[in-house]
Amino acid sequence: DAGFTESQVTIVRAWQDYDDGRLEYEIEFYKDNVEYDYEIDAATGKILSRDYDAEGYAPVINNPATSSGSAVTLDQAKAIALKDAGVTESQVTIVRARQDYDDGRLEYEIEFYKDNVEYDYEIDAATGKILSRDYDAEGYAPVINNPTTSSGAAVTLDQAKAIALKDAGFTESQVTIVRAWQDYDDGRLEYEIEFYKDNVEYDYEIDAATGKILSRDYDAEGYAPAQTGNAMSMDKAKQLVLNQVPGATVNNIVQFKLDYDDGRQMYEGKLFYNGLEYEFEMDAVTGVFYEWEIDR
Repeated sequence: DAGFTESQVTIVRAWQDYDDGRLEYEIEFYKDNVEYDYEIDAATGKILSRDYDAEGYAPVINNPATSSGSAVTLDQAKAIALKDAGVTESQVTIVRARQDYDDGRLEYEIEFYKDNVEYDYEIDAATGKILSRDYDAEGYAPVINNPTTSSGAAVTLDQAKAIALKDAGFTESQVTIVRAWQDYDDGRLEYEIEFYKDNVEYDYEIDAATGKILSRDYDAEGYAPAQTGNAMSMDKAKQLVLNQVPGATVNNIVQFKLDYDDGRQMYEGKLFYNGLEYEFEMDAVTGVFYEWEIDR
């Protein structure tokens, strides 16, 4: 479609993703100062979107990072970041150390934690120059004696998936799992699990140390079954919300209103219970929850 062969371009990313429940591929490559972004339907091969962008692209010509033996290695990039921060590798927890492209320039992204502070570095892969540094202690809560660091004691990825699926009321064979990976958030190791069932996207964050569900989100964006009939009463709608949160009462619902979204009658609101905030959006006629999000 772009008029090139693979040997004529630099492919930066090519990966599979879901968008509104549709499986697709996202392809990004560069040619002659232009960035090309494509979204391809994984079922039909149809081009869903294309974007050409030359703004801010600075191609790297004869970049030594692409030549064997002359690149700044990942270990060297880590050493540069650690030296700049004034720490040694044994004193920190390295969360991410990876190679990436930014505006056509090959670089390393290094992220680590020490004493409640998150350090983020971007290192030029050709020269070893520090392109950016960021220190952030806001909201960081270190995990002490986290069992995920002890062999055999961690909640595994498969266990985290099972916890999310059980909470949602499905088996793995009933859903399509899109992502299941380990990540850090504010210094806490956790799993992020995302899957689809019947046009609904489910997103879970699971504590990797305890298996506790940190957040859950159900999102039926783009899902629009036929809406016929009148809106149910507000009392009945509130009861459907309370059925999702055992122990909560109507007094825990702090916001609740009937609204219209794209011509559809919707109930939306918030509920606070046991230190958790629930945000929801439901079909006022059918009672189907389009969104259900829990935040600590």
